[in-house]
Amino acid sequence: PWSISGVDGVFRFLNRAWRLMAEGAVPMTDDEPSKEQLKVLHTTIKRVSQDTERLGFNTAIAAMMEFVNAAYKWENIPKAVATDFVKLLNPYAPHISEELWERLGHQSSVSNSEWPEWKEEYLVEDSIKVAVQVNGKVRATVEVPADADKDTVLGKIKENEQVKKWTDGKEIKKEIYVPGKICNFVVVG
Repeated sequence: PWSISGVDGVFRFLNRAWRLMAEGAVPMTDDEPSKEQLKVLHTTIKRVSQDTERLGFNTAIAAMMEFVNAAYKWENIPKAVATDFVKLLNPYAPHISEELWERLGHQSSVSNSEWPEWKEEYLVEDSIKVAVQVNGKVRATVEVPADADKDTVLGKIKENEQVKKWTDGKEIKKEIYVPGKICNFVVVG
């Protein structure tokens, strides 16, 4: 009547988390977290906190899985980041969390620690990717500053080599820009 196949995925996730934190798959340091690491951590804190509050446990676990996947790509993992991650993991895997907490050098139980708070300042995007269409077909994706105005964005897009390939020597009849999403050029010639 019920299947245990879902247990395999959780087992693999916990093994990856263990290797990341306890076995040094990514070296642990006392360095300050980078901007990218803080963004990933605070995004995870926000998602796990909100999902746990609304009893969305599967999506909270999925957020922690995404964190572990991102952390494996880092050159190192700061101890402060690892500490907050273990706090998030604790309600879902208390025994492994206690062991990781102790290995991070803490004396008291992780259950007695305060739940981490996310900071909106770390969740703000510095840049965004805008899809560029020429005559209705996507020809490029251009990264632009998130707070750039229309003229700056269009200027940066027109300088892109992939876009130039489709617009050089042709007359741009119409420019359509939906801020933060897409830019479309209608060209003739």
